[in-house]
Amino acid sequence: MKTTFNIQQMPFTRFGYQVIREVDKDISQIGAEKILLIIDKEMKGSGLTIAFEQQITSSFSSVAVHVIEEKILSFNSIRKALESIDPAEFDVIVGYGGWRCTDMSKILSIASSNKFTRESVKSGTHEITRHGVPVVSIPTTPPNGAEIDDGVLIRDETTRLMHVFRHPFMIPRLTVIDPHLMITIPPDLTASTGLDALSHALEALISIDASPFSEMYALQGFALLNENIVSAFRQPDNIKARYNVALGSLYAALALNMTGSGAVHAMSYPLSTQFDISHPQASALMLPHVLRYNLPVVPQLMSRIARYFGRQINDEEADASKAIDALLDLYHQLEHPIHLRAYNVPRIELDTLVDAVLQHEDLLNRNPRIIQAENIKAIYESAI
Repeated sequence: MKTTFNIQQMPFTRFGYQVIREVDKDISQIGAEKILLIIDKEMKGSGLTIAFEQQITSSFSSVAVHVIEEKILSFNSIRKALESIDPAEFDVIVGYGGWRCTDMSKILSIASSNKFTRESVKSGTHEITRHGVPVVSIPTTPPNGAEIDDGVLIRDETTRLMHVFRHPFMIPRLTVIDPHLMITIPPDLTASTGLDALSHALEALISIDASPFSEMYALQGFALLNENIVSAFRQPDNIKARYNVALGSLYAALALNMTGSGAVHAMSYPLSTQFDISHPQASALMLPHVLRYNLPVVPQLMSRIARYFGRQINDEEADASKAIDALLDLYHQLEHPIHLRAYNVPRIELDTLVDAVLQHEDLLNRNPRIIQAENIKAIYESAI
C-alpha cells in the first residue's frame, strides 16, 4: 500500500433523499438559462423522465432534449449528437440517467469549446485547452464514478475496442445523487449496478495504488453495499436500503477514483464492446474470477474481506478463499450470472477478448499479481 498519495478533487455533490427537488435552483445559481438535457431512450420510453423533464421545462424558458439510443456510448453516437446539436449554444448540459448520459454530457461539454474527433481520442493527441459548458450529472442508478471523475468510456464500432478518454475539464460542475430516483430501477439492474459498485470497492482495495485514504472509502463502501444490496434487490421501495446502496456506491467510486481501475475493468470492457453486455453486468461477472486469480498474492486482504462478509477466519492464508465463497453466495442471492455462457459468449472468441484486454496495459499494471496474455485467457476460461 502506498504511503504517499494524491486526493483528486471531486465536483460539488448533493446527496440525499429528494434533493432532486432543488436541482433547478442549483442550476440557476450557475447562471443558466438555456439547458441541454441528455436522457436515454429506454428511460424515456418507460416514462421515467417525465417528472424531471416537467420540472426543468417549468423552471427554464429554453430546454432542448437529446435522447441517446445506444446502450453503449460510441463514436458513432457522439458524431450523430454533434450533427444535430451545437453544445456551445447552451449554458448547462444536464445528464439525467445512467452513466452514458453523464458521459455524453461530458463529451458535449468538451466539444463546445474544443475540437473533438475520433482520431484525436484514439491517438491520445487531443488538445483540450478551454473549459466547456458546465455539466450537471444526475444519476438514476447507484453512482459508478462517471458522476465524479474526469473520464468517459467510448466504444469504437470498427475495432470493437473501448477507449478511456480523460481530461480534468470533463469533471461535472455539480452532481446530484438522490436515492429516491433509484426506487424505480428493476431488480436485475439493482443487482448488476450494486455488484458493479462492489467491484469498485474490492478492486480499489487490492490495487497496487491503494492508499490509506482510498482504503477508508473502499471498506466503508463495501460494508454499506454488502449489508443493503440484497434488501434493495428484494424490496425495491426500501428507501433505507436504496439510500445505503447509493452511499456505498459513492464511497466505492471515490476509492476507485483514487486508485484507478484494474484488471476487472480491463477484462469487462471487451465483453461490453464485443457482446453488448452492459458495463455493470460485465464488471460484476468478471469480479469473482479476477479475485480468485489474485488470491495467492493478497491472502491477508482477502481474509479481511471474508471477515467483512461475516466469515470466520482462523488462518489468513488457508481461509482467504472464504472471501470468494461469500461473494458467490451474494451473487446467488441476487440471481446474477457468474458465467460467460449466460451471455452467449463462445469459447472461440477468447483469443480476441485477450487481445482487447491487452490494450489496457495501464489497468493491468495496477493488478497486485502479474497478469499476462495466458493468465487473461485462463481467467476467461474459468468464467466460461
